[in-house]
Amino acid sequence: MNIQSLATECQFGAFYCVWDEIRKKYKKTPVLDKSCEPYKPFRADTPAGVNHLLCDGVLPSVVFSDDDAGDGRLICIDVDTDDRSVVDDVASQFPHSYTEKSVSGRCHVWIRACINHPLKISDISFYGGKVEVYSSGRAIAVTNERVGNHPQDDINDPASILDNTRRFEQFSFPLRRQEAVESSGDPADLLIAPVNAKESAAVLSTLLSYLSPSDIQEPYNKWMDFTFSCHEITNGSSEGYNVYNEFCSRMSNYDAYESSTKWYSEGPKRRTVTGKLILASVYGCGDQKACSYVKSLGDYLGAGRFLRTEESEELTALMEVNADWCQVETAADTVAARWVPCKVGYRLETRRKASFFDYYRGDRHLVERKDSKGERKCISVGKIWWSSDDARCASNGIKFDPLDTPLSVCKDGRLNAWQGFFSETKKSINMESIQLYRDHVLKCICSRDSIAAEYIIRYLAHMIQKPEEKPSVAILMRSPEGTGKGLAMAPFANMLGPQCVSLGDPKAIVGKYNTMLENKLLTYFEEVFLATRTGADGCKTFISESTITIEHKYGAIYQTDNLSRVILSSNRDNPIKLDASSRRYVVVDGTYWSSDSSETESHTKKIAKMFKSKDFADDLYTYLLNYDISKFNPYKAVDTQALAMQKLSSLEGAGELIYRWLQDGRVDSHYGWPDTAEKSLTNSELLQIAQNQMKIDISSNAFGRMLMRYIGAESALVRKGSGVTRVKVFKSLEESKRIFCKLYGVPCDW
Repeated sequence: MNIQSLATECQFGAFYCVWDEIRKKYKKTPVLDKSCEPYKPFRADTPAGVNHLLCDGVLPSVVFSDDDAGDGRLICIDVDTDDRSVVDDVASQFPHSYTEKSVSGRCHVWIRACINHPLKISDISFYGGKVEVYSSGRAIAVTNERVGNHPQDDINDPASILDNTRRFEQFSFPLRRQEAVESSGDPADLLIAPVNAKESAAVLSTLLSYLSPSDIQEPYNKWMDFTFSCHEITNGSSEGYNVYNEFCSRMSNYDAYESSTKWYSEGPKRRTVTGKLILASVYGCGDQKACSYVKSLGDYLGAGRFLRTEESEELTALMEVNADWCQVETAADTVAARWVPCKVGYRLETRRKASFFDYYRGDRHLVERKDSKGERKCISVGKIWWSSDDARCASNGIKFDPLDTPLSVCKDGRLNAWQGFFSETKKSINMESIQLYRDHVLKCICSRDSIAAEYIIRYLAHMIQKPEEKPSVAILMRSPEGTGKGLAMAPFANMLGPQCVSLGDPKAIVGKYNTMLENKLLTYFEEVFLATRTGADGCKTFISESTITIEHKYGAIYQTDNLSRVILSSNRDNPIKLDASSRRYVVVDGTYWSSDSSETESHTKKIAKMFKSKDFADDLYTYLLNYDISKFNPYKAVDTQALAMQKLSSLEGAGELIYRWLQDGRVDSHYGWPDTAEKSLTNSELLQIAQNQMKIDISSNAFGRMLMRYIGAESALVRKGSGVTRVKVFKSLEESKRIFCKLYGVPCDW
């Protein structure tokens, strides 16, 4: 093989000469004249050219441009040792190569590979300095004397370029995470360590895809630092400039001349800003995929490629903290937040400053840092991270937004707690199991009330199709124990993961520490019993309000989005206090699957395992995702007889007494039903009658207003004795019942 001929077809950034031809012809060792131009072409097949160059006192040299990277660059590995085992070891790693003796009698291994940036001898040396690699800035003598016992493949084989590139990268960069490449077999993993212009540009392109040009363009110094950082990552290559320039072109103040000048100026050569800037910015965007990608560059960072040596350890430690934690600024405090893996999905953990420092206490969390006097001291990485500009930060708090990127810091500066759905869409579903679920809702949950059952299915489908819309309606399931209320909710644990919660303590609604209500799409309260108006009002707020104030025990207090659907169940007849105007509940009464207890037990066993399975959750998810909800109104409850009965059961005090009067058809045995002027009574007289029958705490005027609302009683002036008195005149008993029944939505058949 003739290296000179090969070099005319390849890229090569070094000088090399044909040693034997010059030495034999001119009887002397050639000397490189550094004052001469080193870029004059030399071809082995033009002896006249050799004579001309040598007569001018110039060392014959061959230098080719970098215009066509696809042809590969010619690289020489100089095994500068007499140790034959080292020679054999190096040569064996490159079967697609040409191995020859050097002038000193040692060894040169020539390969073709796409390594386009200059390789300095001082940067790459192995075997205690006995092996050097270079492709520029060096004169290399060619002997054309093959080394024996080294089987050679064709160096011109096109397949050898990629093969040798990978072998050379592995050989030249031992810190490269080669095992990741080999285990995954994904060529994209080669970007873990960008060792040539194309790969480093690809890395820069990936990093910049997570950034917004508008965040970089101002102020000017920030853009300058960004430019130098891009230059550092790509070694100032033209490929790197193309990526950098495309990104800058999307800035509103883009100046092509300015971008080109700064990139190719002397500034980047004297830069003190390194790739740390972009890496920290990408980490700061909070995208999990971005963080994972930057973290995969850790080994390369450890080699000092992007950072000054004294910065490497600290930034690597900060990156590790950023991978887990994010600073969240709330109205009241700044806390550290992270996602802790659960059986399905993640849960949010927050820590205040002192608690966070305790977490990073200990020698294993210490890194060295120079103080103001230049002395190196050990400091906790937790303290460094808390005050670092490189810390991932959500400056506007936390949100729960299904329309934005899950589990990341979004463009609005808020940490998004939305995790997505944990079920997968299936091409075909088991309609038999779906029908069984629908039958269970119809028969056991709704006692064959088809309107209520359809509402519940649409309610659940709306949750899947439009999770970003918060309904102002809750579902209350009342039934005896063992009818399967909990089983109807079982599939959603697999479907929603930690975004679905089942609570048995109603105090979670009105209690002080309510983190279990945070970031939920479905909240299921079992065995609910809110016998007081305070509990009922707290539940009403949670059902209808779009935000919720979360208070962690020993942690932060902040507001976040409330998109939770609310479903309650109880074995009681009167689990919650509802007034006549309650419009936030769809109340359904359930019953057993069959009057035959053995048949009911068999049905329960059949559905229990099915409804809790992941496969059924996927079936139900797919079914609900495609269910027609075009006529569903998430802000209006459907009226049911169970709702009316619940309202009547919630009557207390004066309301309960008025209902009793209607049932008895009289206010008392003496006055009967005062529906005429002669029988009419004043507010005070009516209140006195009421207080004789039941202990109620209400003023006479308030009681009069209740009578007007509940049964339509009207005020009138009537003459009694010698004067005129304001009294309440009731409507007829039938009309009063009709008004009361309309108010509570119950049938007037009593």
